[in-house]
Amino acid sequence: MRLGLRANIWLVTPKTFEAAKRGDWENCAPCEDKTSVDLDKDWHAIHYLLTGDTKSTFLHTGVQLAGVDEHYELHSPQDVAALHSRLSATSASALMSTFDAKKFDELEIYPRGWVTSIAVLTPPDAAEANAGSDKWLRAHIEDLLAQFIALVERAAQKGLGICVTIA
Repeated sequence: MRLGLRANIWLVTPKTFEAAKRGDWENCAPCEDKTSVDLDKDWHAIHYLLTGDTKSTFLHTGVQLAGVDEHYELHSPQDVAALHSRLSATSASALMSTFDAKKFDELEIYPRGWVTSIAVLTPPDAAEANAGSDKWLRAHIEDLLAQFIALVERAAQKGLGICVTIA
């Protein structure tokens, strides 16, 4: 089992975004649209592919909430719309052009061990992974990117923000 920091992202209403930003937890209501994405431990790779930044945050526009134990950030509907505009000009495949497991290890992209993880993953074709191919890992990261891009598009179309927890 892979333990460590995992990122989950879900949609939030503008009202919840504003209330949470103020620390007004009583006026934070769940979004009717329950769409979410679990980036698991690969969140930092997704962040790096989207931003080119190695800092252990997620994106650049979030508001870190005070008074919570874990990393809990909100992105406004306006920031999500701007992100969607930028992402709609590219694709998960294009973003993957900068994926390099060796470079990720050199840059200390969380969870680290990108090169060695290829040999210990248990994908459907473990023999291929154990032979040193990063084909499965690339496909996995690209799928997560595609899921994230789809979530951002959905949020932008509905005028929603997103919440990111890393715990």
